[in-house]
Amino acid sequence: MGASIYLGKVLSAGTKGCNIILPTAPSFVGLLDTYPNAAAAYSLRKLRTAYTGNCIRVRRSSDNAEQDFGFVNNVLDTASLLTFVGAGSGFVTTWYDQSGTARNATISTAVEQPRIVNAGVLDTLNSKPSIINPNAGVIRRLTTSLSYTQPLPVAVIFAGRINQLPTNPYDNVTFTFGGSTVGVGGGGRYEFIASPTYFGAGIRGGSYITISPFNTIPFIQQANFRSSQLDLRFNGVDATPVAHSGTPFGTPGTFQLFGGGGIPTDAQFYSNINISEVIIYVSDEYTNRTGIESNINSFYSIY
Repeated sequence: MGASIYLGKVLSAGTKGCNIILPTAPSFVGLLDTYPNAAAAYSLRKLRTAYTGNCIRVRRSSDNAEQDFGFVNNVLDTASLLTFVGAGSGFVTTWYDQSGTARNATISTAVEQPRIVNAGVLDTLNSKPSIINPNAGVIRRLTTSLSYTQPLPVAVIFAGRINQLPTNPYDNVTFTFGGSTVGVGGGGRYEFIASPTYFGAGIRGGSYITISPFNTIPFIQQANFRSSQLDLRFNGVDATPVAHSGTPFGTPGTFQLFGGGGIPTDAQFYSNINISEVIIYVSDEYTNRTGIESNINSFYSIY
């Protein structure tokens, strides 16, 4: 008998000759297939098998034309994006929600749109596409339709990097998921915070939890805002939980991506920051935190 070479899938069989068996590609399983029921989910990779929509909508600087871009091999179609933008720059007008709830993150004001292509070059984080506010002290934001007055629990997970702190952080808040367009201090309910010495998260008018030290390294940060406790995880390290009590305040508003300190109309509270993925649950995801982080880290190679 002749030799048989096993490579995965049988193409022919017989008592003589060579049986060639080719490999079969593994089926795609997204993060939201394993950890479903997100209230909103934004990413530059595909997160859910059943999702058939686009990834982002981009405006190019040369003529302000806009176009939607989907996925190739479950990642943003960067080849088509770069062809469309050309030698100019590209700015995100919509980051499509992959959760199935249609809470797309949008911004119509051109000067406030975050960037994805800089002078013909893709903006990246660890060699993967990333959306950026390239200048501290300059407003770049995307507004969702998810209310930040959601009752607890709420879980927020994101992958990104703070490159430079803002010019005048208010209460050390540098970017906020949740924010109000009215009133100093009357804004975000669920916040990520940073200072020259720590990262953290908290509920305005309630409790805060921090982890040190601050560094301009890529990170995966998770905050679980539970009914009586706040939990924070940063690049595989859990901060000591902080008890939470009382009723956090916040004027009615919606979650802001790239938002500045609960006051998204004030540029001095905006940091230079990359964001590649944001997932928001209105459920307690504490027991899933290591699995969610592992999935994100395996794609973005954060640490």
